[in-house]
Amino acid sequence: MHFLKQSPLLVHKTILDKFNSLCPEQFESFPVIVTNKDGKKPEFVNRNFYLMNLFNLIDAVDLEESIPSEGYEDKDPINDIVYWDKLVFKENPWPEGVLIGRNLYSSASVLFHPSLAKHFIKDKITFFTDELLTKYGFC
Repeated sequence: MHFLKQSPLLVHKTILDKFNSLCPEQFESFPVIVTNKDGKKPEFVNRNFYLMNLFNLIDAVDLEESIPSEGYEDKDPINDIVYWDKLVFKENPWPEGVLIGRNLYSSASVLFHPSLAKHFIKDKITFFTDELLTKYGFC
């Protein structure tokens, strides 16, 4: 397992099940046990969460339109951490069949294909759907 320069995505089993039905080959998952270790009562154990390690890197940033922050102009956006004053995404960066992945130039960012919103809304799962997706006709 290799998590690049980012944190793994922590999701509830409901979300994991949906991704398993839509794009199971695009990630791997690992169970997480959530407990309260601070000694407060009531004690609990929750086994409904998973870490997702995403396999796809998506070339989503328009490097010609984006502007790195001062001091980051000469950094390599793939191999170095770069902060951006202006970050512009490409109109359609999605490779054929890819529904979820990390941004190639900022691997801490998780990218969801807009078509996923329809699937999650249908099942009343709205963790990443918002007014913008509705506004632009994806929902």
